[in-house]
Amino acid sequence: MTLDAGPDSSGIDELRKLAGTKLRPARFTATGQSFQMGEMTGIVTALPIVAVVSLNVDEVMTRSDYELEGIEPGNRVISLDHVKKIKKGLRKHANKLLTGTFTLAIAKEGVDVELLAPISDGIDIVKFSVLAGHRVVIVDAQHRNLAVRELWDETMDAVRQGVLGADEIAEFLRASAIPVLILLEGDKDEISRMFVTMASTKPISPSLIAVMDREQFANRIGLEVARRWKLLSRANRLAFQSSTATGDTVYSAAAVRGAVANLFIGYKDRTPDMREENLRRHFGVVENPENENLELEEQHAVEHAADEALDYLDYAFARLPGWKDIASGTDPKEFRAQFVHGTPAGLYVVAGVICAARMSSGVDPKYVIDLMAKHVKWRRDARVIEDEKTKVPTHPDFEGTLVVTEGVVNETGDVVGWRTRTGGGARTNYEKAARSVIDRLIKVDPELSVLRSDQVQIDMGLKAGGKRGRPRKA
Repeated sequence: MTLDAGPDSSGIDELRKLAGTKLRPARFTATGQSFQMGEMTGIVTALPIVAVVSLNVDEVMTRSDYELEGIEPGNRVISLDHVKKIKKGLRKHANKLLTGTFTLAIAKEGVDVELLAPISDGIDIVKFSVLAGHRVVIVDAQHRNLAVRELWDETMDAVRQGVLGADEIAEFLRASAIPVLILLEGDKDEISRMFVTMASTKPISPSLIAVMDREQFANRIGLEVARRWKLLSRANRLAFQSSTATGDTVYSAAAVRGAVANLFIGYKDRTPDMREENLRRHFGVVENPENENLELEEQHAVEHAADEALDYLDYAFARLPGWKDIASGTDPKEFRAQFVHGTPAGLYVVAGVICAARMSSGVDPKYVIDLMAKHVKWRRDARVIEDEKTKVPTHPDFEGTLVVTEGVVNETGDVVGWRTRTGGGARTNYEKAARSVIDRLIKVDPELSVLRSDQVQIDMGLKAGGKRGRPRKA
């Protein structure tokens, strides 16, 4: 621009215009919609991924380091495993990159806002600049933010190294944007309160995830079994909106998914990632981006797994007390109240014992199911008196694991009866209960002692494999 020194020149007007401009350095400038959220102003926009990656979003104090008198808002501790899972999903579905909205908070004085056009009452199109020198705090998107940044860096490194397929992912990332909500709020206590409010919303039920998240191999097998298992009457008795079965439902989708996994890999499912990894390894469909046939192989594995699982589960449905009662018309609510395998923990025991039979050479799982149906007491209130001195009744198979027998005491402190309550769904309970059932079966047929062998117990995750501790001195 050339400025004329004449008194009436346009250069004077340009100087005046320039003098009125806020010449403060900005982190970025964008266009968005400004609106009111009570007394707080929000601005919603979309930023290219490259801009988000280049934006130095300030780290927030982790909740483990939170100080009541500190100057930083507290936040959750970052889970690197969670970041890895998000990143994996973004990479696999880069063609439809759904990150969700990033919510940031910035002090009001840290944003210059210029009105461009009103839309309706309280909603305006604005041009805004986030100014340098003001903190940008993540209210919601800690894990997604880190996942996007790591994915960008790793993809660009892969492009430079000529990794197959990296160019395509890089193009998707360069062309994609992330929806961003900016809250004009700088008070640390308010930011912390808003984070807690957002984090306190009701999470998605694990059973609903088991039904909806088809990305997970374990979910796909579990859902296929739930659809076809005669016990569930084509999923009419499957609870998937909640984590527990109620009314006419028998089991939740999450419980069925867990039991199907137990049937194949035993109790090597201590975390969702471990369950997924071990199931994939069992069926030979380990994730490999270079395997172009992986999706087809996974589908064949799901069908094969479901067929085998249903062969055993439908057989057990026709024979196992409680299950066969449902087949005869017993109300599912009565079944859940009266039988130990009316709980997820009890279901995991049945599946675990079938798994032990599958892993034992020369053992027919259906023979084991027949023995379980005949010789194991599945009713919750089954009691025997083993100690004639105390006369205290206990459950013959599941006392202290799936059930606990308690005395009913009157006003004077005398025991006038007995009642049974569930022992809880802890892993230690149903793993111990599975061992108890196996021991019962071995007493009936000693040739089944292979079910208790070290190799089977290790393969099921009921016993640690390998040597531990210091090596012996030479």
